[in-house]
Amino acid sequence: MKKFLHLIQILLLIVIYSGCSKDVDPEITLSNNATSISVDLNSFSTSTAIVSFNSATDWTLEKNDSIWWIKATPTHGRGGETTVTLSATHNLDFTNSERSTTLILTSGGITRQITVTQMPAFKMKNTHFDVTVNDTLFTFSFKTFAKKSEIKAYSDSTSGKAIIKEIRKLEQTATNEWKMTLKLNKNDTHTSRTGYMQLSYNGLRSSIISITQEAGATDESEDYSADGQVTNLQTHTIGAGIPLIIMGDGFIDKDISDGAYDKAMDNAMTYFFNIEPTKSFREYFDVYRVKAVSKYNTFAYNTDTTSTATAFGCTFGGGTYIEGKDGKCQNYAKKAGADINLDNTLIIIVLNSPEYAGTCAMYYNPVKTDFPTGVSIAYVPMTNPNEYDGIGFEQVLYHEAIGHGLGKLDDEYYYEKYGTITNSARDELLKYQSYGICRNVDIHSDVTQTYWSSFAADSRYSNESIGTYEGASTYAKGVYRATQTSIMVGNTGSFNAPSREAIYKRILYIANKGNYFYSYNNFTSYDAINRNASSRRLFNTTPTHFLQPLGRPQIRPVKKKK
Repeated sequence: MKKFLHLIQILLLIVIYSGCSKDVDPEITLSNNATSISVDLNSFSTSTAIVSFNSATDWTLEKNDSIWWIKATPTHGRGGETTVTLSATHNLDFTNSERSTTLILTSGGITRQITVTQMPAFKMKNTHFDVTVNDTLFTFSFKTFAKKSEIKAYSDSTSGKAIIKEIRKLEQTATNEWKMTLKLNKNDTHTSRTGYMQLSYNGLRSSIISITQEAGATDESEDYSADGQVTNLQTHTIGAGIPLIIMGDGFIDKDISDGAYDKAMDNAMTYFFNIEPTKSFREYFDVYRVKAVSKYNTFAYNTDTTSTATAFGCTFGGGTYIEGKDGKCQNYAKKAGADINLDNTLIIIVLNSPEYAGTCAMYYNPVKTDFPTGVSIAYVPMTNPNEYDGIGFEQVLYHEAIGHGLGKLDDEYYYEKYGTITNSARDELLKYQSYGICRNVDIHSDVTQTYWSSFAADSRYSNESIGTYEGASTYAKGVYRATQTSIMVGNTGSFNAPSREAIYKRILYIANKGNYFYSYNNFTSYDAINRNASSRRLFNTTPTHFLQPLGRPQIRPVKKKK
């Protein structure tokens, strides 16, 4: 009996030892014993993917509740071999961005991650291309799940058609990977140009593709005798005078001698006073035209600074951004008068180019106030409206010079890809607003807490539908604008009431040399001229499908003299 009991003990020890020494089977087994897997879906709503696994016990599959575009069937079940079907809605993001989320598979005490990524309709490594005047054929690559017969390319803008002559070839290079070759027209003009196009299939579109073609010819100045000459175009008759300095970049000596320079600057002045509020306050301004002779009449792009030498060194950056030599602009502006206070001066630099672009260097003094100061330099090309869906020199000048430059306004457009405003961007916006700038946007969704609460409560402004429309300052969430559309959104229509108020306040503050107290009643009395007309203009706008927003204002502190 003792031997039998001893044998039982030995057997038990063997079983216990074996149980301890053997690896415990995992409660979830994915393919290849992986601890996580990735699944790619295409952009169709019919897109599905199958995920298979083995679980030792009951399992659940969970996703973030805010992720609406992905669906899993089933989401729970008993142990054993299991198959889950993942499906997604259309990816309608035209910004060339993938979207991704992680699902959590749990069984017992074990979790596994399933990362789901959905490609947009077209995925491109680049969406902006620079080509030379000699590039008659241009090829770019992209990824798509579409078939060859489904891939379309089109351009509704005359600028795209001017550059792109035809599609020469479309060929598949690998699974879901394609290459398109375009035949380009030669650029016979002295300025570069940008064309826009998109790809599409089954109602889904790519992000906007832009092709910038360099100028076909460059002329050089020989006579610089007119450089720095000043002409007083207008003298104020009311107030202390608000300095408006208009100068050109990329104009050579023959543009000076044949009158092209003067005509361009005079057009800029005309456009500046074509719209409210500046139209009603024209008599408050001193307007000067300062001649600037450039060595060449073409502009550099991005980091290519060797191909051009213009008076103010303007460069077309990525997209619609323009960079110039702010310091040199201010030095030339002082030629209009040594007593000019740059803090209250608006400088308009007219670029001798038909490009669609524009940027304002918006300087500020870090002083908490309702009346901001600081020079503004608006870089405005002579955009050709026939090439850019009706948006031209005049509309770009409204946005950059009057909106950003004079009114110190923020942009009211947004990009879906930027999502919710970051904490740092929010803090920066609040800082700027404490200095009196960027008050046409707000972080409050409650209209009674916004800078334009008075207009929202005023029945006289009901035609403008003033409220809180989410999306502004480039962010899709967490920042609000007062109206659905305005000049600060899409360069069409008019300035909305909060923007008109900001421009009005700054005009009267400068005209009164700072001895000014704002009155809402006085503003609304003046603004009667705008209320009915502006509401019609705000909503009578033309969609600009191919035009991306103008460049973000460069908000910079005023440099203190040493």
